[in-house]
Amino acid sequence: MGLSLNMLHIPVPTALATSFDMLSRASLPIALITVGAALQFSSLLKNRSVSALVGIVQFVLKPFLAGVCCYAFGLNGVTAATLILFLATPTAPSSYILSRQLGGDHEMMATLITQQTLFAFLSIPLTIWVVGLVIPLP
Repeated sequence: MGLSLNMLHIPVPTALATSFDMLSRASLPIALITVGAALQFSSLLKNRSVSALVGIVQFVLKPFLAGVCCYAFGLNGVTAATLILFLATPTAPSSYILSRQLGGDHEMMATLITQQTLFAFLSIPLTIWVVGLVIPLP
């Protein structure tokens, strides 16, 4: 609906636009609260091997493969650094909502989101530092 309004150049009333803006700003905090409410600390220890594997893929393998692809396709500078950094971010909180709606293991998803968000405080600065060493930025 939003795409249609935009393409047809139909102005959205200010009250409606403001309401949608407030809803969009609240979506991430609400998703994080939902994930936090579903988190069970017993599941943090129960699935350690799966959590470790997912963490390694998310924070090591994906950024490394992105760097290899950037090198192979000749991407460099800010473009390559942005691509690598995007692939080094934690899983989105909306994946919890999706796993719950589709009948997946939503408790495990809440655990993975929490672990990855906490680990990202260390891994993202480290990734930025490594990218700064490897990719010449202007």
